[in-house]
Amino acid sequence: MNRFNWKDARSTLTLLWMLTPLLTTMAWLVLLMGALIFPNLLTPAVSAGNAAQHLLKICRLWYVVLAAAVLAGFPMIFLAGRFACRRLSGVPGSRQMPAAAAVCLIFPCLVIWALVQHGELPGRFFQAGADLAEIKSGFLVQAEVWINPKTQPACLPGPYTQSLAEVSTRYGIIGADTGDQWVSVYVPDALGFSLDQDRLYDEKQTISWNLEHTRRYQVRYTSNFRLVVEIIPVDV
Repeated sequence: MNRFNWKDARSTLTLLWMLTPLLTTMAWLVLLMGALIFPNLLTPAVSAGNAAQHLLKICRLWYVVLAAAVLAGFPMIFLAGRFACRRLSGVPGSRQMPAAAAVCLIFPCLVIWALVQHGELPGRFFQAGADLAEIKSGFLVQAEVWINPKTQPACLPGPYTQSLAEVSTRYGIIGADTGDQWVSVYVPDALGFSLDQDRLYDEKQTISWNLEHTRRYQVRYTSNFRLVVEIIPVDV
């Protein structure tokens, strides 16, 4: 049996301490990845009765979790680097530790800047709150419209949503209430909505033809994220 070599063990520990800023940065990135996919844990529980409200609450909670995970990067790396510098006091190579920690601290700064610029987290947080207030008060955007049968699956609104589950469907709506302009709205999948396949809107036909042959819908949705709270066919 080989005898335990304290010298080799000390060298290994010294190397680990020197790698502390890098290892902490990697751990923080794993935490950030977890925060990015956090909504996937909550969206399966969304009910049909208040689907838009539930999704907006998940959005707001997600923005808080994501912001906390992003902001945690700076103190995590700073404290780990500071602790490592103390442990390596007097050890050869320890003079490079502050520089290594400083380089690693650049990553959270860049991620914070990217999320604020690309993801607009603060603005989205307040928009979700405003939409929730609209649902609670009942003051929603209302429109009687035609719906384009061309649809597209959609995730929650937010930054870097490629890893998120698709929880809604994007529809294009048009009518006098939208100023005869196409507007995209997002119907939560939990509502179980589907178009009347026998009376689909045909954009190649005239308005008068669509008035006679196409199903119209009454839609109520929020003004910021345009999440549909209610969508019902109009009897003609």
